[in-house]
Amino acid sequence: MRYLASIAFVVALVSACAVGHRSDDEDGTRREPAAESEQRAITEWHFIVTRQDFRKCMWPMCGGVYVTRVNKNTAKCPGGGYSPECYVAQIDLSALGLDPEHASEINNAAVMGHVVLKGKLVNVPSEAGNVSTLVATSAWQAQALATPSGTFYEVEDSGIVCITYPCNSIEEQKLNTNTAAHSLAGVDLDASGAGPDQLAAGYSALAESSLLVAGTHQAVTGPGGTSQALVASEFYTLVAPKGEKCGTAVCGAGTYCCNASCNMCVPEGNFCIQIACEPQQSCAHSECSAGTKLDASCSSCADSVCAADSYCCNNEWDSICVAAAEQSCQTCTPPAPTCAHSECGTGVALESECSSCAKAVCGIDSYCCNNEWDSVCVDEAASMCGSCGN
Repeated sequence: MRYLASIAFVVALVSACAVGHRSDDEDGTRREPAAESEQRAITEWHFIVTRQDFRKCMWPMCGGVYVTRVNKNTAKCPGGGYSPECYVAQIDLSALGLDPEHASEINNAAVMGHVVLKGKLVNVPSEAGNVSTLVATSAWQAQALATPSGTFYEVEDSGIVCITYPCNSIEEQKLNTNTAAHSLAGVDLDASGAGPDQLAAGYSALAESSLLVAGTHQAVTGPGGTSQALVASEFYTLVAPKGEKCGTAVCGAGTYCCNASCNMCVPEGNFCIQIACEPQQSCAHSECSAGTKLDASCSSCADSVCAADSYCCNNEWDSICVAAAEQSCQTCTPPAPTCAHSECGTGVALESECSSCAKAVCGIDSYCCNNEWDSVCVDEAASMCGSCGN
């Protein structure tokens, strides 16, 4: 077994030095309902797809995937309630800034269980009804394509060098918890079975930024005594846009960023038109559904809600923000129902609010709106509404 021991990748932490601790806690200065406390303690979670949904029914009710929070036994699902797995109809990667081809590649890898996604589970309103969605704010792609086992951690180099081994040079944070970071003597990525290119990418990410690792601890001994190393069953590198970022666009191969204010990419060697484009801010998700925090400038609705409750634009747009939007924004007001059929003909029960005629009939004969709109209801409509309310 080989452990990360070279100076290039292992940076020591002498025992006299304190290890900095990271925490996902928000300061939480606002009083909140008990049901929201856990969601606000950690505003985004790390998820992984456990299986695909092969049930035979219409999307979005079927055809998506099941996800779980890593290192947790349950997750709060978009429809409410906790379950070991949550069904989501789609994965939203739009916040990652990937080009369409790259986004499709990462989505396919995620569906196969080879991506750890950090984000939130929300219901997104659509013409098909509420669509359960995993809205990702970052993604980490598996390198060994192995079945992960053990515990999931984020690890990074501490940046301090020492001259003995084992040397606690790696900082480890357990995902989806607020536990303090721990120091390790090293990380063994070779144990995952990844190829040379993938191992190089993993060790490089560990040295330069951070890495997600699923694995177990193992004791290591040397002149410096005994410590712990993390032995990987799988490891994940951060997914980043390919090409040059240009405003909200990404310029692919053979192009360059001509004008970031206009999100303008042009082929190499082409003339660049220097014009100023007005910034266009759009809301990351509907104000009528919970999700990541919104920019107050993205809509008049978001502006009014955040003026009254800054948490919604500084931390996250939770159910309290949605309730505020439903009270103050017309965009969250459901459209008035339309009658399923004419009041002049028999059929299914009608909603009393679908027309003044239906309301009048159901006011004297509730059967018409609770059971069915039969011939008696038609006669009542003809006598009360004149030409059946048309």
